[in-house]
Amino acid sequence: MPKGRAVETGRSWQEAFGPVLRAAQIIVGAMTAGALAFLAIAVYVRWGRAPAAGPPVLTWVAIVVGAAMLAVRMILPPMIVAQRRAALARGRLELPLRYGSPVFDEFLEKSGDAGVLWVVYQANLLIAAAPLEGAAFFALVAYLVEGSPWALGAAAVLIATLARMIPTRETVFAWMDDQLRLLDQERRGLR
Repeated sequence: MPKGRAVETGRSWQEAFGPVLRAAQIIVGAMTAGALAFLAIAVYVRWGRAPAAGPPVLTWVAIVVGAAMLAVRMILPPMIVAQRRAALARGRLELPLRYGSPVFDEFLEKSGDAGVLWVVYQANLLIAAAPLEGAAFFALVAYLVEGSPWALGAAAVLIATLARMIPTRETVFAWMDDQLRLLDQERRGLR
């Protein structure tokens, strides 16, 4: 990727997004589906059994971990995006010239800065989604062990949040438009 490539104008970059957007949808969709499948198994296995005796310590730990992962999802990705966008504005964010996938290599060539920002978006999507998936599995394990409906509720909230993260064309294009505008502002500020 050449350094200092100009900000893409118009919407020509959007035409190249089909295959890479579908891949991101499949990844986050599979993460959501796996957590939903485990939720269904946990409910089936636990159905009709009384909650475990004693305080639901594992459940409370799972709730705290889930809340922490929700906070991480809100804080960390925007920080990383700002840092990487600033590096791109200064011409210091470099990606490997080839990813080994002809489709992705062609996408990067056609999309310019939008393609580089897509790499940042996809990395941040996974940085935000993976901890939520892990926390949901932890809450479901807590439900299997202790039978607390609080653990089941925590898992449901985490899975719903994960499902809402499945990217759509509209959300990605709105994010990309914002990032390209901010990138242009940052580049103007460097002159």
